[in-house]
Amino acid sequence: MTTMDIIIIIGIAILVSLVVYFNFIKNKNTPCHGCSKARTCHLTCDEIKKQLREEYEK
Repeated sequence: MTTMDIIIIIGIAILVSLVVYFNFIKNKNTPCHGCSKARTCHLTCDEIKKQLREEYEK
């Protein structure tokens, strides 16, 4: 391996780690993570949890 190959591999590893961090680790405790209506939603966290509980009990 040349030094250029090592630099490219390190660059790809940094990009992959940033994607994993911002998509999974940073947002894992956010109740709206993955919701398609997250930007337009007006509900609080407690209301969301209440709705989820009601849907789960049905």
